[in-house]
Amino acid sequence: MHHALAVACLSCGELSEAREHFASATSNPAAPVPNAYHAWSRLESREGRYREAAKLLKKGLRLSPENHRLHHELGQLSRRAGNYEAAREYLLRGQSLAPPHARCFFDTALAVAHYETGDLPKARESAGAAVRSNPQHAQGWIAAARIEELEANVLGAKRYYALATAGYEQRRRRGRGGTGAGMGDKWAHVYQSHARFLQSAGDAAGAKRVYGTATALFDGSWRLWTAWGKLEADGGESLKARTILGEAAKRAGGASADPHRSAGELEMDLLQYERARGLFFKGAEAVKNRPGSGIESGLTPLLHSWAICEWQLRNLDRAAQLFELALKKLPDDDGDPSVTSARAWIYHSMSRFENARGNADLAQHYVNRSIRYDSECGEAWSMLQHLANMQGNGELAEECYQRAVAVAMDKGARHGVKLAGVKGVVDFPLKRTFASAPWHATVDERWAVLED
Repeated sequence: MHHALAVACLSCGELSEAREHFASATSNPAAPVPNAYHAWSRLESREGRYREAAKLLKKGLRLSPENHRLHHELGQLSRRAGNYEAAREYLLRGQSLAPPHARCFFDTALAVAHYETGDLPKARESAGAAVRSNPQHAQGWIAAARIEELEANVLGAKRYYALATAGYEQRRRRGRGGTGAGMGDKWAHVYQSHARFLQSAGDAAGAKRVYGTATALFDGSWRLWTAWGKLEADGGESLKARTILGEAAKRAGGASADPHRSAGELEMDLLQYERARGLFFKGAEAVKNRPGSGIESGLTPLLHSWAICEWQLRNLDRAAQLFELALKKLPDDDGDPSVTSARAWIYHSMSRFENARGNADLAQHYVNRSIRYDSECGEAWSMLQHLANMQGNGELAEECYQRAVAVAMDKGARHGVKLAGVKGVVDFPLKRTFASAPWHATVDERWAVLED
C-alpha cells in the first residue's frame, strides 16, 4: 500500500511525502519490497542524489539478491558514474537472473557501456542481441542505430531505423503496436531519433516525412510536434512552423512550456518580439501549477528566452527580473549536471546582459559564477576573455582564450563551440552522442542583435 501511495505522490510532485511512503514500504526487512527500492532510487537519481540512490539499490539487493531490476538500475547508475567494471558486473549478473523477455534491456545497457569504453565490436554485438531477442524493444533499436551514427556508418544507421519503423508499423496494422503510454511512448522516441538522424545527415525532407508519419501514429506526443515545428522553422517555413508549434502547445497543455518557448523563439527570429512575449507569457501560465523543477516543466529555459526578448524590447529591468526568476526556478541540488549546466548558462547570459548595459564589474561577477558552476563552459571563458581585453589585461585574455579553445576541443564532440578570440574565430563541428544537446545550445545566435 505504501509503495502505491509513494508512486501516487510522485505523480503529483509531492517528493517529501513520496519519500515518507517509500520509507514505510521498505521498513520491514523480513518482507522486502524490491520495487519500492527500485522506484525510490530512481527518484533520488532524478533529483541528482546519486549516492543515496546507490545506497538504496545496494540495500535492496542485500534483501532481494536475485531481483534483476535492482541489478539493472545499479548497473546503469554505475555506468553513469564511470565505474564500468562494476556496471558490467551488475548488468551481467542481472541478465542471468532476468526472465527471457527482460534480457534485451540488459543487452542495450551493455551496448552503451561497451561503446563508452571503446569496445565497438562488443557494443554492436550487444545491441544486435537486444533487437534480435525482442524486436519490440524500442531502446535497443535506438542504441543500435546511434552506435552506427557515431561511427559515421550512415547506411548502417538507416538500416536499423528502417527495420525498426517497418516492424513497428506492421505490428500497428495488426493491432499489436501499442499506443499512448507504455510501448507506444517508447516508439515515439525511435521516430524522433530517426528524424534527427536524417536532419543531421542533411536530409531535411526525409526528416519531415518521418515527423509526418510519427505525428499521425502518436498524435498526442507534443515532443514530436515541437521537434517538427522547429525543423520547419530552421528551413524557413515560418507559417507552417507556427501552425505545427501551435498544435504542439495544444497537446502539451500544462505538461511543458517547451512548445510555447519554441514558438516564441521563432517569433523572435522573425523580429516579432511583442508576439513572442505573448507566447512566453502563455507558456509560463500553462505550467505555473505543474509540480517539479523549472527544467522538468520547461519553465527555466522559457524564462531565459523571455528575458532575452525583453532585452531586445529594451525593457531592461524586466529582463533582469526574468533572468533572476529563471535561476530561482532551478532546483537547489546541483548534483545533477543538467542543473549546474543550466545555472552556468544563465549566469553567462546575465554577464553578457550586464556588459551590454555598461556594468563591466557586475558582468565579471556573473561570468565568474558561471565558470564556478561549469568550468567547461567555453562561452563563459570567451566572455571572460572579452572582459579582460576591455580592461587591458592581455595576459588574462590570452589565458582565457587558451582555456576556451581547450574546452571547445574537448566538448565540441557534444555541442560545438564558436569562439571569437584574440587570434580569430575557432569553429568546432557538431558530433552527436547518446546525450541530447542542452536546451541552451542554440540560443547563442541571438546575441549578435542584442550586443550591436
